[in-house]
Amino acid sequence: MLTVKVRKTELENGDIPSLCMICGQKEAETKVPFVARKMVFPLGVLGILGKYMTPRKYEMSVLTCGECKSPFIYEQTLSNIWLSLRLLAIVALFYVIVADSENAPANLLIPLIIVFSTVLLETVYFWTIGRKNAVRISSIDEQSVALDLPNEGWPAAYTKHRREKETAHHRQRSTGSMIPPG
Repeated sequence: MLTVKVRKTELENGDIPSLCMICGQKEAETKVPFVARKMVFPLGVLGILGKYMTPRKYEMSVLTCGECKSPFIYEQTLSNIWLSLRLLAIVALFYVIVADSENAPANLLIPLIIVFSTVLLETVYFWTIGRKNAVRISSIDEQSVALDLPNEGWPAAYTKHRREKETAHHRQRSTGSMIPPG
């Protein structure tokens, strides 16, 4: 996965390359709504609850080609399912501790197995299958969003697009100042 830092104003104005963000090779055909969230670790542990509690989020659209749209939506759905399972596993763990505190050590085995299994399976999914169709967020600040993309094509196209735009802007400024008043 490659990380590219995209300005929020460019995302809002659609001033980005019209290339699929998932495969990085084909022209984008659709914009899929996506809420970029950067979860802090304690909120991430809470799963789906932490996902909606996190303050760092930004609504944007992910450009996809026809072939990558369904896998991207599928990955987003699976991400929500993993967050829900993680929350249920933690709630089950706390329920055993609170509901039957006298026999808690004996009753903790099954909830601990569920928590461990969920974390293990989600980790394996996150680093293997989920990587090829995911757009992940490494940071969000006031001006930009850092996207982790599964390809090299879109970050290269974005960097080239940005350089061309800045070069054109500098040329316009430098030629504009040479014109005599009058």
